[in-house]
Amino acid sequence: MAAAMDYELARERLTDFFQTFCVPDQNGDKTFIYADQIRQVANRVQTALYVYLDNLLQHDEELYNEVRKNSARYHQLTYDVIDKLVHNELRNAPPPVRDALDAFLYQRVYLEAQQRSADGADGNVQNDSRKKIPPKLLRRYEVYFVTPELDKCLAAREILAEHVGKLVTMRGIVIRCSEVMPHVNVVTYLCDTCGCEVYQEINGPQYAPTQACPSKDCQESRANGRLELQLRGSSFSKYQEIRVQEMSDQVPIGSIPRAMSVRVTGENTRLCQPGDSIKISGILLPQLRSGFKNQAGGLVADVFLDCHH
Repeated sequence: MAAAMDYELARERLTDFFQTFCVPDQNGDKTFIYADQIRQVANRVQTALYVYLDNLLQHDEELYNEVRKNSARYHQLTYDVIDKLVHNELRNAPPPVRDALDAFLYQRVYLEAQQRSADGADGNVQNDSRKKIPPKLLRRYEVYFVTPELDKCLAAREILAEHVGKLVTMRGIVIRCSEVMPHVNVVTYLCDTCGCEVYQEINGPQYAPTQACPSKDCQESRANGRLELQLRGSSFSKYQEIRVQEMSDQVPIGSIPRAMSVRVTGENTRLCQPGDSIKISGILLPQLRSGFKNQAGGLVADVFLDCHH
């Protein structure tokens, strides 16, 4: 219970940071860096929102230390906070429609809320469609943490188990880059019997499609409706895998250079190619082995770096 209260307090402190952090411009006026960016994100002008931890350290040192200790969890908390701030920006205006998914969400969320309001329904019921749709499907932006400039650069052999879930900075040379591929975040299905829309959140590299319709109508009538994939209402992002190897000055004499897999998503893709010397920051995360890799014995999970900058 105490941990939940701490996370709720962390949300409030993150909200205060995004709304109040400012720097003076050339004329001496205050420029609210993150509040302006969130406004751009809400209007679909900007996609990637970079949170500079130097600014967070300047604003709240205790919160900065917590983010460095538990970066994976605070990354999700940051998404929750910005979701609310973006929703507040769009409260009195219709969301912009830039692509097919925007049109899908516009119809499901905004128009349905307007219809309920016109019918005289209770205001608390207006967000039923928003609650039914996964928050990940409503997000049309990406959040990345940027480590301080003077952060220590580690070699691949120096990144250990104690760094799992934390934000680390490493230096190396790119030895392999995959093609940029689509990665599905949320899959939307439509039942051909009851017309119900079903959403499936994807949190890993593999998933099994939903087969049976979970709606109450299909279960009571035992109709066993078939679910059809709706690409227009599904959310995809760009995905790329790169392999980063230690620099020659990081390898002890007589040792073999080590390498680490890096997962790159969104606006960070296509920024490097094999042969480039890069400095990369990200969160070290575990990934369970699947298929034949899991049958060989030994470790049950691999680690990779989720690239942020």
